[in-house]
Amino acid sequence: MPQRFRTRDGKKVTVGDQVWSQNHWPWTINGVERRYGVDWVLMTHDEVGRDTLDMAVMDFTTYIYKSHPPQGCLEAGCRHRPWGALG
Repeated sequence: MPQRFRTRDGKKVTVGDQVWSQNHWPWTINGVERRYGVDWVLMTHDEVGRDTLDMAVMDFTTYIYKSHPPQGCLEAGCRHRPWGALG
C-alpha cells in the first residue's frame, strides 16, 4: 500500500497526486524518501521551468492543499484560478 499524507485541507494524497502550495503553485508528488529518520515528500512542477520541492512530512500538513487555496489569490497575483477560487 502506498504511503499517504494529509494536506492542510484534510485530504489524503499519495505519489502521483497533484497538490497546491500556499503560494498557489501546483506540485506533483513524485516520491517519498527517508532522510535523517524522517520521511520527505518529493515534488516537482513544470509551470516555469522544472522546479523541485522536498518537504518533511511534519511540514506537509502546514503548507500543502489538495485543491487550489482560494485565500490570498488576488494579492498573490495568482494565475491559477480553477472553479471555486476567489479573486
